[in-house]
Amino acid sequence: MKIEISFLRSKVARRIFLLFILSSLLPVLLLAFLSIRQVDIFTTNQQHEYLKEISKNYGLSLLDRLLFLKTKINWIAQILAQEDLPINLKTIRGFKSIKIININDKKNIISTLSNYEKLLTIIKTEINHLRSGNDIIITDYAPHLSSRIFLFQLVDKNYPEKGILIGEIDQSYLWGDIDSFGLETNLCVLDELNRALFCSHGEYKIASKNLIKINKFSSGNFTWYDSNNEELILNYWSIFLEPNFAIKKWTIITNNLKYNILLPISGFKNIFALVMLLAIAIVAFFSIHYIRKNLIPIEKIMDGIKYISNKNYNYTVEVNSGDEFEDLAHSFNRMAAQIDKQFHTLSTMSDIDQLILSNLKIEDIIRIVLSRMHEIVSFDFISITIIDHNNHSSCRTYVKNDLFREKITTNELKITLTAYQELIKNKYI
Repeated sequence: MKIEISFLRSKVARRIFLLFILSSLLPVLLLAFLSIRQVDIFTTNQQHEYLKEISKNYGLSLLDRLLFLKTKINWIAQILAQEDLPINLKTIRGFKSIKIININDKKNIISTLSNYEKLLTIIKTEINHLRSGNDIIITDYAPHLSSRIFLFQLVDKNYPEKGILIGEIDQSYLWGDIDSFGLETNLCVLDELNRALFCSHGEYKIASKNLIKINKFSSGNFTWYDSNNEELILNYWSIFLEPNFAIKKWTIITNNLKYNILLPISGFKNIFALVMLLAIAIVAFFSIHYIRKNLIPIEKIMDGIKYISNKNYNYTVEVNSGDEFEDLAHSFNRMAAQIDKQFHTLSTMSDIDQLILSNLKIEDIIRIVLSRMHEIVSFDFISITIIDHNNHSSCRTYVKNDLFREKITTNELKITLTAYQELIKNKYI
């Protein structure tokens, strides 16, 4: 179907067309924006719940492994407290190495842990915690995920001078299988100072305002942009270690690129965009059809007005819309015919006046009037009666029959006094 848009030359047509397009475009765009935003929010919330579940499950499994290592080192301490029971400290699963050191043996401690002063301070601070049979986790932090984690336990809580059992945790055991996290989800474990101890797919730096949030709440979520300006969705969940290990908490953080999250709904966005374009195209098509149906009759009537203004009264406006515009066109045609008739009447009467003024004989004037009268009104029979004021008892009637336009007959008639007075009374003469 060919769409004619020549009528859009009209300012009114362009305004109506623009109004129709805006009336359809704005709601569709608003619906698209709200729908996509709602889907975006729903998908993002789902991802937050998913990441929260991962953080929580990993945190609980990490806590279980720490408690298992605590149980192991406690069991080793109990065995070592009984000197007659041998044990091989190099074959304990979950530990890279286990040593017994004396707190005053600085050389041996430094070979194990680089920061002797830190260790001494922690042990003095948490000595009561150790004497109660609990353990201490100490992190020998190093950048680029190369930190070492140690588990401390008194060999004999009743005799601290027997030394301290120090086990360096095997991090491959502690953190679990890295491949289980997948390629899209990154998981990191932060220590009590929010330093990265482990990351499944590389370390990243978190903004200070988000670190404040992590310190304030035990769980939550936020979004931020990485160094590549890609938006990340993060969720964190903290495991409390203070009762068992004398440190406040470790925090599990999981994140995913928002682009990866919204990738499954990109097809929906494309389909929605196509539907939106189709809706606009349909509205545009019906708008053009509707405007054309209503404005073309108006243009035809305007053309008719131009013809009338140029004194062409024979122009006929043809509109077959079956509505008020068709009635208006018929009324316009009747008006044009009436104007044409009126102007023709005036023109004929003017011609008659000119002929009358150019002739002095009454018979000639009457013949001119009767001969041209059919140009003004249609008739079958017409007559003109002349009464002589000096002799009002008789009159002369000139008769013309439409069937014999060229023939005019004259009759002499008598008028009674009563009839004459009646004519005067009714102002016929």
